[in-house]
Amino acid sequence: MVLVEMFLTHSDYLKLLKDPKYYEQVTNLLQDAFGYRGVQYFVPAGGFFAALRTTSRDIVACARVSPLLGSSGSYLIRNIVVGSTYRGKGLCPKLLKEVFRELKKKGGEKLVLDVDPSNMAAVKCYTGVGFVPMGTKTYNEKEYTRMVKEF
Repeated sequence: MVLVEMFLTHSDYLKLLKDPKYYEQVTNLLQDAFGYRGVQYFVPAGGFFAALRTTSRDIVACARVSPLLGSSGSYLIRNIVVGSTYRGKGLCPKLLKEVFRELKKKGGEKLVLDVDPSNMAAVKCYTGVGFVPMGTKTYNEKEYTRMVKEF
C-alpha cells in the first residue's frame, strides 16, 4: 500500500467533504479518535488540512493545522488522527513530516500541539519527530501537555 498526501485549503476541504465517501472517512476517523460523529471543524484562513490516503484514495490519517493567533510564523495542530487499524505503522511521523514540509513552504517557524499526557503513543510520536514539552494547557478542566517544534 502506497500512501499519498494531500493538502487542502478551507474551500478545497469543503469540496472534499461534499463527496459522501470522503465525508464518511473523515467522520469515522474523528469518531474513532475523539468519540464524536460528524465533521465539526473547519480549516481557518492561512491553515490547511493534511491527509494520508491509500492508493485506493481512502483517507487513513489527517491533521488540521491553523495559524497560531497572535504569533507570526507559528502554527497549531488542532487535530491529528490516525485510523485505529493503521496505528503503530509509522503513519503519525509520516503525516507530521509532510505537515513540516508544507509549513516550511509557508515560512512557518514553529508548530504547537496539545496532547493528553496519558496518550503515550502520541507523546512518543511527537517527541520522535522533534517536539518538546513546553508547559500545559487546560481545556474543559482537563490538563494537556503543550508541545512545540521549531524549524
